[in-house]
Amino acid sequence: MPLTIGIALLPALVRFVRTARAVESSDLPAPEQQAALFEGTRWFEAGETHVTYRGVLGEHLQDEDQITIVDPHVKSFRQIRMLGELLESLARPDGTEVHVRLVTGRPSNGLEWEIGQATALMTVKEAAAERGVHLTVDFAETNHDRWITTPRWTIILGKGIDF
Repeated sequence: MPLTIGIALLPALVRFVRTARAVESSDLPAPEQQAALFEGTRWFEAGETHVTYRGVLGEHLQDEDQITIVDPHVKSFRQIRMLGELLESLARPDGTEVHVRLVTGRPSNGLEWEIGQATALMTVKEAAAERGVHLTVDFAETNHDRWITTPRWTIILGKGIDF
């Protein structure tokens, strides 16, 4: 029991790193349009309030139309609800489409849990599509770490989308 309590009290972290890859110069915004986005680590203490997906990730994801979220623990209804909140924060006011790929794991609690996960993910997918956010889901049992990647950013999520 003490181990469970200790893990729950660990602070969450989010690390923002520019994705190192070759980019065509025509793909980059003009220098005067390039905002200096935060690079580094942000810590969030357990119980901290007023932390939102838009507030933490918004500037880094607002102009991205291809986003991959790797979190092997999007299995419970609470985690799937948080995924829905994250997808909602990605919707664009101008209706621009955003394509999100989720790579997660399957629950090991039996068939009922797998059916529940699939049903909940379909509900989130349909709700997000109404806002122009198109979700695809892949399952991989080999991932342990959690991150979000875009063509410009790698965002390392210490505790996943659980913040």
